[in-house]
Amino acid sequence: ATGFKTNDEIDTTYAKIVLTTEPLLEFNDKYVKVNADDELPNFEGDMSKVGELLELRFEVEDNLIQLIADSLAIPPGA
Repeated sequence: ATGFKTNDEIDTTYAKIVLTTEPLLEFNDKYVKVNADDELPNFEGDMSKVGELLELRFEVEDNLIQLIADSLAIPPGA
């Protein structure tokens, strides 16, 4: 056993990551089949939102990794 146990803080942090997934997939679905000659009037705004989502997601992922690492630093039964 690794000693890892989830807790409310880890679960809440993971849930924040999950919330960023759907908007990122929607962006992909919206633009995956565009052609070079397609007009994309909302592309810059959509890209800006993706950048903000990724920044948030990376920050939350870093926090989640630290929370898990901290939980693993405590030996089982300690």
